[in-house]
Amino acid sequence: MDNQKLFKLSLIILNMEMISIPKIEYEKMKNQITKLKELEKIDFDLVRQFKESLEDVKAGRIKRVA
Repeated sequence: MDNQKLFKLSLIILNMEMISIPKIEYEKMKNQITKLKELEKIDFDLVRQFKESLEDVKAGRIKRVA
């Protein structure tokens, strides 16, 4: 039995499903996953604080920064 048939048989035994997608779609999905993993590293609370501070500066509510 060749490797490909053995692999498919293994998937059937494990009750897994396979799908086929074009390579270009696979690459797009892979890039999106990479971007999402990078977003996980962002501290959104810190970004929110920075945004609010910037809005305060623009509105003239900050006179001096220590």
